[in-house]
Amino acid sequence: MWFDETGLPWTNPSPNMRGLTEATLYPGIGLLETTPLSVGRGTGTPFEVVGAPYIEDVGFAAELNRAKLPGLRFVPVRFTPNASVFKDQACGGVQILLTDRERASSIDAGLLMAATLHRLYPRSSSWRPSTGCWWTRPRSKASVRRKPAGRSAPAGKRD
Repeated sequence: MWFDETGLPWTNPSPNMRGLTEATLYPGIGLLETTPLSVGRGTGTPFEVVGAPYIEDVGFAAELNRAKLPGLRFVPVRFTPNASVFKDQACGGVQILLTDRERASSIDAGLLMAATLHRLYPRSSSWRPSTGCWWTRPRSKASVRRKPAGRSAPAGKRD
């Protein structure tokens, strides 16, 4: 059951999640927030538009639509966020149209966008790994399993 089928009034769970479409797209589009992309914060449609100054909107939309993701369509768009990433900068990108929410996967959309942008803009300094991102920091088994000093493992749990 979708929220709009409950008859309950919508309450924004976040200032940037103002409706069901944004909430539906957020799981996949939110993945892109750690990249140098605007995910529409600072626009009237956060999580429904994605872009950056270096993106050519028409070509990007065509590449995404070529994947024929079920329940989704990508429309070229130009926008200027008034907050967050690329504040006050004209961005090319796409508006994500949810055409069949039962079949759409926002995770597939986010992953497709990341892969497509990496392929279209491989030399962009914007897509180089950053040591600030969780997936680029080295991890060792010892650092992941370490518990704070002076604390024991919960009952029934072992190191």
